[in-house]
Amino acid sequence: MENMRLTFPRNADRWHGCEAAREDGVLLQIPRYDRASAALPHDLAHYVIEGELGLTRGFWGSLHAGATFAGMAETGRRRPHAGERSREILRSNRGQIMESEVLVGIFVEAVERGWSPGLLKSRLDRRWTPIHPDVRELDMPQIERVYAALQAMKDRWQSTPAREALVLEWPIGRERLRTRSRVRHVA
Repeated sequence: MENMRLTFPRNADRWHGCEAAREDGVLLQIPRYDRASAALPHDLAHYVIEGELGLTRGFWGSLHAGATFAGMAETGRRRPHAGERSREILRSNRGQIMESEVLVGIFVEAVERGWSPGLLKSRLDRRWTPIHPDVRELDMPQIERVYAALQAMKDRWQSTPAREALVLEWPIGRERLRTRSRVRHVA
């Protein structure tokens, strides 16, 4: 399957969300559910955390595979039985989707509050039980790596000029996380 193009516009007077252009020709408009003043959009945090930890069946992996979530606007020609496929993907990926939601919540709170990696690890130990077979527990080097990548993306997002957008690709490998995005002008 080809990569999915993600566009995160930085424009305060328009729709506050992102777009995902799948290789099947479907364009998804994903609403933004976090507050407009958030340091980093929630779905951009998913991108970083899922990419760094290899959560291929989280939010972005599920969309890439053909799922859609409630509240998303969809344009383009859908494949036959796309609704059934979406429901099946969401059902089979439910655990990893929920796992990534918990991780995003904890990591974003850590970045916004400036927690130390040690405090972040103690919060993870109390609030998160890993279910993904490749992520048993996060050790300090993993926590520090994810935290640093999230902080770097927050800095990139905040330095993206108004009326511009970050354009990224999914799926990504860890080595591509830092190098494969660009900024483009949003009309």
